[in-house]
Amino acid sequence: MDMNLFACCRKMLSFLICVLMLSGLCMPAFAADIDYNAAYSDDDKKGIVNILLIGTDALMDGVKDQGRADCTMICSLNKDTGAIKLISIERAIYVDIPGVGKDLITNAHYYGGAELMQEIVSQYFNIELAGYCEINYQGFIDAIDAICGIDIVLTEPEETGLNGLWNELCPENSALAAHEMVEGLNHLDGYDALMYCRLRCIDSDWHRVERQRNLIQAVIDTAKTQTLEHNVNAAKAILNYVDTNLSAIQICSLLACVDKFTGTVADQMTVPVKTSPITCDYAAESVRIHEFIYGGE
Repeated sequence: MDMNLFACCRKMLSFLICVLMLSGLCMPAFAADIDYNAAYSDDDKKGIVNILLIGTDALMDGVKDQGRADCTMICSLNKDTGAIKLISIERAIYVDIPGVGKDLITNAHYYGGAELMQEIVSQYFNIELAGYCEINYQGFIDAIDAICGIDIVLTEPEETGLNGLWNELCPENSALAAHEMVEGLNHLDGYDALMYCRLRCIDSDWHRVERQRNLIQAVIDTAKTQTLEHNVNAAKAILNYVDTNLSAIQICSLLACVDKFTGTVADQMTVPVKTSPITCDYAAESVRIHEFIYGGE
């Protein structure tokens, strides 16, 4: 297989996982010779694959480094049942960053990129991660635009926040939509979808990570209605913005059973349990995550 084609296909497939476009796509022809039963982790032997999804503020105005992790989420995919579970990790919990000391987990990406994020999440929450998929702000915007936008139902506070009507009470609010929003159903383009995901001034980070998960569900619902050609073209549009350490075998192993994920409504949770100020009992949260993913095992 041509290595340039291999790299292109790997990028396209990683994008599909990164935004959970696992929604009825057929298997690419180049993958026909891959052994989909090849185990690459203990979890995969159980049919469960855990992937770290990272959304960064790299390429945002004023950000000249590799950025912070604005969104950190564990996506657990059960290849046997088709279940999808999304676990948001609160960005303001503290971890030990090598060579730095105690700092917010969101800043780990600034110091060590996605590899360090995967290492820290795996270590602190005692979870095996098959790998990571990472996308930056520009890639996110292009991805949503490439699928012609998504439908989101906004609450009244979300509508007023995105329209800038909260700015007198919350002048630091920068999550402003480019188009006028209404309470109820809205069709969001890439930029407005990003603002929806970043909005927190009206409530809290816990609500914001819920919005991020709601958007992923909206992407699943949208992508499953599109043709294979449309979704592949969408992937091609944002190749330069996506990064992953998943191998072709890992990705193709998931895509081989992608029909099971079609129409799935993802189960959701946030860690840690909401407290004020924010604290995290990592041992207890590790148990919560394990029970959420694996049940009573």
